[in-house]
Amino acid sequence: MGRGKADGKPRKRLFTTVLLLAIVGALFFLYSRKSGSSSIEYGSKSLKFGGDDSAIPKTIPVCDDRLSELIPCLDRNFIYQTRLKLDLTLMEHYERHCPMPERRYNCLIPPPPGYKIPIKWPKSIDQVWRANIPHTHLATEKSDQRWMVVKGEKIVFPGGGTHFHYGADKYIASIANMLNFPNNVINNEGRLRNVFDVGCGVASFGGYLLSSDVIAMSLAPNDVHENQIQFALERGIPAYLGVLGTLRLPYPSRSFELAHCSRCRIDWLQRNGILLLELDRILRPGGYFAYSSPEAYAQDEEDRRIWKEMSALVGRMCWKIASKRNQTVIWVKPLTNDCYLKREPDTHPPLCSPSDDPDAVWGVKMKACITRYSDQMHRAKGADLAPWPARLTTPPPRLADFNYSTEMFEKNMKQPLCICKGNAAYNIPPPYFA
Repeated sequence: MGRGKADGKPRKRLFTTVLLLAIVGALFFLYSRKSGSSSIEYGSKSLKFGGDDSAIPKTIPVCDDRLSELIPCLDRNFIYQTRLKLDLTLMEHYERHCPMPERRYNCLIPPPPGYKIPIKWPKSIDQVWRANIPHTHLATEKSDQRWMVVKGEKIVFPGGGTHFHYGADKYIASIANMLNFPNNVINNEGRLRNVFDVGCGVASFGGYLLSSDVIAMSLAPNDVHENQIQFALERGIPAYLGVLGTLRLPYPSRSFELAHCSRCRIDWLQRNGILLLELDRILRPGGYFAYSSPEAYAQDEEDRRIWKEMSALVGRMCWKIASKRNQTVIWVKPLTNDCYLKREPDTHPPLCSPSDDPDAVWGVKMKACITRYSDQMHRAKGADLAPWPARLTTPPPRLADFNYSTEMFEKNMKQPLCICKGNAAYNIPPPYFA
């Protein structure tokens, strides 16, 4: 009898434990069904949102405050920790290197301490909140060039730059004047719309183009000038972190009318001119490259050597000087393939292979060759692209390259644009920009 009682106690405890686990599991299941959450919170802070889809998590954790400046695929700490073998001379360490899935942060990047709602456009082009961008050493380093000035709780942008201390607006007007554009307006009556600005600093050049109905994409790396692209975006100016390194820029061929470099500190002669050839790829027929740098005017031996070699290189690329004044030279790209076809055999840089797709860009290595025009572009001589804003609704010339007819384009333009928000959809009749 005593042994039977002793054996019954463990069974009773086991039954009680199983019952408690079942109750706890049922309560947890009911709670999760009620809240609709399928994620585990890794921090004390989280973002919650509604919705009925159980596959979508209803809470997203917020990262540690120390990660407020994390840029996942441009994280130098990740590069150092994983010891990636990168060629620093080719700027590979400034290119995108995304972490493996197990090293990714499944959380929201928090704003810096004291963050304020950004100043609205267009006032933001001239001033931003200091708290929103923690690093301000650029204001001290570039104070003599009038990049930016710290004034109390704000950072003010006088519009200056390394090569245009007296303001980007005056510098832009001088470029238009050099090219004999009507009334010294850079948009050239709508013919110049897209600009690519290399090594943009805080993007004042791109910002001041907007008033002329010209849109610029500004590019700069996440280098010692920390946060320069963040300054640009906080001001409301289109910009992104990147570098002319080993990969093609993320744009199809013939995307821009003007490329610009003002003291961008790029060695354009390296690797057989591969970086200049990348600019050539993204420039339209008759596109310009405005280059403001000591090599364009200085008389010391090294600058003269660079100028001589660079002039020879762009000459072999069939570029010609459109204008040269003081510190700035502007080259123009040919309108047709005629010059390319007249070059001597074995001239470098060579023409790209006919099998090369100049519009394949994501993760594609740059190539040290000249991208020739299609037969249709060659015949058009750059004259069939409508000026802005008519360009927005006019069939673009590159449609022929994709076997896409004008009729298909016009039919597509008549379709209403659908914008979805949550479970609601809104149809906006064309023209969409009205």
